Amino acid sequence: MRRFIRFLGPYEIQPLVLGPIMGLFFLTYALGIFSGRYGNDPELIKYGVLPAVVIGALIGVIALGFRAVQRRFGVTWVNFLGALIILGFVAPIARGVFEFLPQLPDGAQAIPLTMLRSFLGLWLISAVTGRITVRLSTQVQETESALALAREQQIQIIAADEEARRQVAIILHDRVQAGLITSCLELQALSAELGPENEARLDPMIRRLEQLRTFDVRDAARVLSPNLEDIDLQTALEELALQFEAVLTIDVDVDPAMDLDRAVIGSGLPLAAYRIVEQGLLNAVVHAGASRVDIRITRTSAGCTVTVADDGVGMSQNAGSGLGSTLVTTWTRAMHGEWRWETGLDGRGTALVADLQVTELTV
Repeated sequence: MRRFIRFLGPYEIQPLVLGPIMGLFFLTYALGIFSGRYGNDPELIKYGVLPAVVIGALIGVIALGFRAVQRRFGVTWVNFLGALIILGFVAPIARGVFEFLPQLPDGAQAIPLTMLRSFLGLWLISAVTGRITVRLSTQVQETESALALAREQQIQIIAADEEARRQVAIILHDRVQAGLITSCLELQALSAELGPENEARLDPMIRRLEQLRTFDVRDAARVLSPNLEDIDLQTALEELALQFEAVLTIDVDVDPAMDLDRAVIGSGLPLAAYRIVEQGLLNAVVHAGASRVDIRITRTSAGCTVTVADDGVGMSQNAGSGLGSTLVTTWTRAMHGEWRWETGLDGRGTALVADLQVTELTV
């Protein structure tokens, strides 16, 4: 019984459903009355079709008003039944319109029955469409909740990955670099003790360790965890490009607005662009066999567009799969964006294009 009562209502009135269906109902009624008298005469349209259209439109307008009331005060049995009763009065009004036409029998006694039929028909239509709407709304809410949960998990994965990168960068910058400084100092002291004859052998080792400390460790730490709050995106990407300079010619062009609007876009958008470019460069080297890559980051009204175009062999059948694509997808979804493959430089090769939006992502 409870399930049956829940099926009956109350529901939000659906004007675009009730109007056309009841108009069709009265059209059928009108055609049944007038077809025997007028046949295919144009009068059939005048006395049958037009009144039915007007009735359907009238029901739709009244239902639209009741839906506004429901959305203002909430859907209750009072405004639900009130709407059905008032809409049901349209039926005898319509019947009365038809009865004013000549040579029709007096149908005043049928007005209550017509109203009851209209009321029950409206209730049945509202119950069926309302139940379907409730189910669809529930499914939409469940889907939206699942998508929100998936996005939250993606953000957590990104945050965990960035934190791991930061920890490794700290180890490289602090512990490894400190160890290299200590080794350099010890070798310099040993060189002084052993005398000039061994200095020529130790000096190249000291210079190599100093280069490793000054450039390699520092650059590796910056690539692992670029400090985009202290340096601009153009500089960060140029430093990233240095890691590939042995195999790629890379041109970097970042819209200055990406840094000028930093207070608006926050730190999440530049970091997402950096990580997507990183994966694009890896794809150009590992999969595309490219020799040249152009990196373009353009500020848009919603966020930015990241383009990494190469002159390699082009897209393969598995271009959309793999860890790199998964990481790009994760970053773009976290930034409420989308990405795609396009044709690369000079009409060949591959271009990774990602459209990102400004969000409150913090990693």
